[in-house]
Amino acid sequence: MYLALTGSAAQDRVLAAMVQLKLTEPMQVEFLDFLSEIRTRASERNNIVHALWGVSDKLPDALINCPPDNLIRDVTNEYVLNLALNVPS
Repeated sequence: MYLALTGSAAQDRVLAAMVQLKLTEPMQVEFLDFLSEIRTRASERNNIVHALWGVSDKLPDALINCPPDNLIRDVTNEYVLNLALNVPS
């Protein structure tokens, strides 16, 4: 049922209610501290999960992380360079 909820705010409210209902007070404190630590690292997780991953023949043993912002910047720069050099696309 928890996973059927859409939106993190609704999930947070249900989780908080269940923690309060089912855990002892010391366990509640420990769980909420743990949850807080997880949330402080959300941007790290997002940078990994939402990046574009690829491989290259030049680096056969590597997994290449290309954050979307970098890809957009690089494609735009290449496009502008090609326009400046009059390279057909």
